[in-house]
Amino acid sequence: MRVLKLNIAPWVAMCAKSIVVGCLLSFWAHDAHAYEVKHTEQGLPVHWSRSDVAFEIDPTVAQMAPGAEAAVAAAAQVWSGADGAPTLSTTPAASASQPAFDGKNVVYFAAHGYVPAGRALAITILTYNSATGEILDADVVINGHYGFDVLPSGSTADPGAQPIANDGTASGAVDGKAGAEFDVQHVVAHEFGHTLGMSDELMDQSAMMYLATKPGDATLRALAVDDLDGISKLYYSPPSGHGCSLAPPDPRRHASGSAGAWSTPRNGGNFASAIALLFAAGMGVRIARRAEPRRLPVRSSRR
Repeated sequence: MRVLKLNIAPWVAMCAKSIVVGCLLSFWAHDAHAYEVKHTEQGLPVHWSRSDVAFEIDPTVAQMAPGAEAAVAAAAQVWSGADGAPTLSTTPAASASQPAFDGKNVVYFAAHGYVPAGRALAITILTYNSATGEILDADVVINGHYGFDVLPSGSTADPGAQPIANDGTASGAVDGKAGAEFDVQHVVAHEFGHTLGMSDELMDQSAMMYLATKPGDATLRALAVDDLDGISKLYYSPPSGHGCSLAPPDPRRHASGSAGAWSTPRNGGNFASAIALLFAAGMGVRIARRAEPRRLPVRSSRR
């Protein structure tokens, strides 16, 4: 996985409308044969500690396509409760807002594009406690640079359709062209995987977390075994106590068969320093920021 290190100008709000003043490209090692999950700088898994997580659907989502709100709700249910993962719920937001560390988890559609996403289909913004890995806040932003639709279930891509990887690259241009729409449910379900702590899968093309998708393809709406193995690593706890009773296996383990995530760790304390990880377009961007809830000035840092 590529890692792009950026220096960000001070006084940047959590909505990430920032000025890039420098960059450095490097690489991360990746196990080519297994799921990937996110970890803190200390190697702790990034995860939710509570059993249910509520998301709001911003009014902008309605601009994406007819039925987009229902598709977002369906995407959340793909992961809800899977192998010990939190139960996910969605409700319409009472009013419009912007991505921020504000205790609200929101799905947005940026009709005119979203600078931090670059050419990715979407990004996920996480805020987590760097001392424990506990996720504190999650927002998803779908990039209006592309066209989206709620495709008929089982739709397949045209033979010449070009896959779009999470780094936004493809051998053909599909920007907003009619007939080149990406499946809302699949793209958002991929992002919900990131909100739970999952990273992109580079090899298993049947996985929800596979790093690429094609316009017109609605065949990947269920979790694959690879996805369930990853979410199980993050959340599943064997039953405690005596006896031989076990929780029944998740039926989604037998199912067949985008996008990125930006993570902001938060140390305990009012003025703890933090690092933001932007997995927009399959790239991680580390941005040091003061993690006091009032969104204090940003300082640059590198690892």
